[in-house]
Amino acid sequence: MHILVSGKDLPSMKGTFLKPETHLPKEWEQLKDRKYIILVLTEGPSSAALAFKVWPGLAQNVKRIIYAGGTLKRGNITPFAERSIHQDPEAMESLLNSGVPVTFCTMESAAALNMTMEDLALDYARNPDKYRTISCGVHVETNPDSIAYGKMICDANSDNKFGKKNAHILIE
Repeated sequence: MHILVSGKDLPSMKGTFLKPETHLPKEWEQLKDRKYIILVLTEGPSSAALAFKVWPGLAQNVKRIIYAGGTLKRGNITPFAERSIHQDPEAMESLLNSGVPVTFCTMESAAALNMTMEDLALDYARNPDKYRTISCGVHVETNPDSIAYGKMICDANSDNKFGKKNAHILIE
């Protein structure tokens, strides 16, 4: 099993690239042929989402994504959104629809454990049995005209459950 920590992200995958692979760090191309990958994303979803588009088979090699970010309550860049997801909500929604399970190490879970989101994500990658998660459906508001642009919408706290549970939220 390979754990890849991606700490440098693209500003956004918005726009059209003639050769998108030239925008990705070389570490992504090296993953094409590896199996059983755990991706720990500490700076945003854009690079991973673009890599999955450039190399469609890559998603099949990724066992799970551990994401250092997100919020279920109040954001840190807007009242609703956490910074790393708000900078490219379309990329996060793309990852959530990739078929690869995503575990969120949110602002709330990190604060409750007195850790940074990045440290929590790394520790969870190495010691998943030490933590508890809940399974839920997560989507991200991608309408740029919405007041909630970039907000994680999670069925863990709602009466209307999404049909598909595509993520986990680390809760302790």
